[in-house]
Amino acid sequence: MNQNTEIHTQILDNLKQHLHQSLPNDPIQSVYNYCVLPPGKLFRPKLVHAIANDLSKNFKLTPHCDHALLCSFVEIHHAYTLVHDDLPCMDDDDMRRNKPSAHKAFGEWKALLIGDGLLNISYEILSKLKSTNLRLILKIATRCLGPKGLIQGQVLDLDNQMLESFSSIKKTHEFKTARLIQISLLLSYLLIEDPKEISTTPYRTSLEITQLGKYLGLTFQFIDDLSELTSMDLSQHEQEINPWFTFPTQVSLELIKGIQEIDKISGRLGLNHFQQTYKGYITQMTSSIIEGHLNIRRNLKLHSKQKSPDNVLVPVMRLLQRISQRNHFI
Repeated sequence: MNQNTEIHTQILDNLKQHLHQSLPNDPIQSVYNYCVLPPGKLFRPKLVHAIANDLSKNFKLTPHCDHALLCSFVEIHHAYTLVHDDLPCMDDDDMRRNKPSAHKAFGEWKALLIGDGLLNISYEILSKLKSTNLRLILKIATRCLGPKGLIQGQVLDLDNQMLESFSSIKKTHEFKTARLIQISLLLSYLLIEDPKEISTTPYRTSLEITQLGKYLGLTFQFIDDLSELTSMDLSQHEQEINPWFTFPTQVSLELIKGIQEIDKISGRLGLNHFQQTYKGYITQMTSSIIEGHLNIRRNLKLHSKQKSPDNVLVPVMRLLQRISQRNHFI
């Protein structure tokens, strides 16, 4: 078993244990499990693990350590957002992770309540942290993921405010996507009891990690938006909201800037494990984008303001391929 597979298995085993401990003794258990397991790439929990590995002098992921609990918190919180996001009153998606979405499989009222339940379970798990920073961590988490953060991003998205300008798109993605990624990085750092000595102060490091999370969140979302264009049959909704159609040049430039900033910040802080986790995601997405590049070009020609798709695609794809082919990090 290689290291990446071992980390994935550890996080998954802990997630199953933490989830089970919070579920009622009722047949509804199966619906909760359906909505969380199997998880996706576990990208956010792996970021928690990577930061702890990079900045702690002596880190080991055990089932009930604070970082294991934080890994489960971010994954279960993410699962709640997906269940609600798929509802007919929101994005109205029929499929999630290659199986029917919760409301399709179990009905709308169950999906709504399961999403509520997962939200509460996530904070129950977070409350078990033994860290002396627990009060600060709860304050940051609720601020970043609540009405002034992630939830506001969903408001901007569903209210169609996102489509008003490119700055509106960035703001929506910063709230809706980047906030949970920022939480994964920053709270992992705040849990470290015995940090490594680095060239910046703890406060400065916190600011750098927060910025890193913002750029990673935007990069994650813009790459995900690009991968959506590999489909031969785009929905009308996707044609209307995908920023690669409405602001192709701005998205391309912002994506390139984000990747450059991620390299700068992670390099300054010596985040080797972070870069490996980041590279793994980029490699997987780049493979999908290259495989579907003909459909991407076709869709951009049909629906985009950009008359020559290669002007925005080529620089981005070259940069993604360079990251995927890296054999060393810091």
